[in-house]
Amino acid sequence: MGINSFTPTSGGFPGQSFIDQVYMTFKVRKWIKSGGPGYYRATSALNKDGYVYFLQSDNTLVQAPINGIANVTLPFTEIRILATQFDMISLYKVSAKGTDSLSLTANYTTITSTGLYNFPNNDVGFCDALLVGGGGAAYHHGGGGGGGGIIEITSIPLTVGGTFAVTVGTYPGVNSNSNGGNTVFQGHIALGGGGAQGDSENGRSGPSGGGATIGSASASRSGGGGGGQVAQLNSDKAQSTWLATLGNSLTVPLLQQAAVDRFTGGSHNGGNSSGNGHLGGGGGGATGSGTNATNGSPGQGGPGLLYNFGDGQRYYSAGGGGSQHSPSNNGPGGGTGWNNSAGHYGMGGDSEHSGGQNGTGGVVIVRTWKV
Repeated sequence: MGINSFTPTSGGFPGQSFIDQVYMTFKVRKWIKSGGPGYYRATSALNKDGYVYFLQSDNTLVQAPINGIANVTLPFTEIRILATQFDMISLYKVSAKGTDSLSLTANYTTITSTGLYNFPNNDVGFCDALLVGGGGAAYHHGGGGGGGGIIEITSIPLTVGGTFAVTVGTYPGVNSNSNGGNTVFQGHIALGGGGAQGDSENGRSGPSGGGATIGSASASRSGGGGGGQVAQLNSDKAQSTWLATLGNSLTVPLLQQAAVDRFTGGSHNGGNSSGNGHLGGGGGGATGSGTNATNGSPGQGGPGLLYNFGDGQRYYSAGGGGSQHSPSNNGPGGGTGWNNSAGHYGMGGDSEHSGGQNGTGGVVIVRTWKV
């Protein structure tokens, strides 16, 4: 029954009307309850801490602490509750007057090299992060490198005042027969892109595969397989909580949210290669496979991912293109968004007939919050 479909009764609190209550068989549960915009308050019979999340019609969540006030701006269809097991949670609709609110300011730290870091502009005990692995190697007059893996993680623990180890995956260099380096932050890993290998070799597998290379003799080789990136948490997100401190006084338990694999397709393979003349296929990109190479036609790299993580739209992890040695042909180049200048992360190396353009290393972009 929707909240607006009946007249609620008094709940004993001034300016509040009782709606319904639910028993917490488990500490985390989903409550199918619909209602309209307004101010809502969920209370604990045991007077314990917790959190409620109202799922609005646009799929956004409005979060509020137990016994606090939630400003729900759209109709909602579901309430998610994090509270003490065996507690009774009561829901009220509130007639609230406007007051000054506590707002959080987002701060972004871009990390491009491995080391130890702290985040002085973090007040809340959690963060969000975007991780990109290093681009895979190209091989001269051969295949292009695959783009690095991309994952986004939201609401992960980050102790205020702590120092944290960060590993940023590097580009291994043209002709190295190597994948890009892995990027690691707080136990989460974005894999490096698959590399191309030497004459008459298959491409290497990764989150996006490297392009295949053939030599002077007629042959066929396969591009590296894509899809090796898996974004996951270290524990079950539905049961994983930690205490986050907001400012200097309010300590609340928060759910650890999902890690999201930002690749938008399936397996983004490197391009195959057939024929002769020292040529290669394109490396796979974040959102598409590299194209195949045949006699006289090197493959193009797969497209990158256009994404905005708070610092503007940019492309990540395009695959590098293949090339041919004889006759000389640098090929069509990298995929959509390919660039190896500063700020273009996770690009696979781009092959050329007598060398190659380096791909790029990965990055960790951390979003912290200031009260």
